[in-house]
Amino acid sequence: MELAKLKAIQSKLTPDSFSVWRKIEREYSKTFFTPLHEVSKLDPEIILLNLYEDQLGSFDLDEDKDLQSILDNLYTIENPEYDANREKEEEEYNRQAVKEEEERQAKIKAKKNTSHKNAPEVKKELPKSGYVNLAYLADNAEKEG
Repeated sequence: MELAKLKAIQSKLTPDSFSVWRKIEREYSKTFFTPLHEVSKLDPEIILLNLYEDQLGSFDLDEDKDLQSILDNLYTIENPEYDANREKEEEEYNRQAVKEEEERQAKIKAKKNTSHKNAPEVKKELPKSGYVNLAYLADNAEKEG
């Protein structure tokens, strides 16, 4: 029993092709209510095909994220380096966006500093007398009411 526990821990920490396959068989067994000893007798292609079809069954091709997920799977099958390349491209895109935003902010700040230095100083004084005639509001209220 202890040996089985150690092997299970080893499989979790450093999975190999055998432990990955056992996990796939367990998933098939749970998904399709098939005894595990029966699953091990099935053709591996049938097992994988049914699991993948089951996973894709909930996908909605009208949803952008589901469609993108399917495309990502296809691109990865076509080019195993796709995920790594995509991550690098996203990082570069994000770096460039941050750089452009910093440049934009710097231009705005420079423009504000320049416009304040060249503008003549104007002292604003509050009015010492006078009033605001709001009588038109009362006239409008009578017309509407």
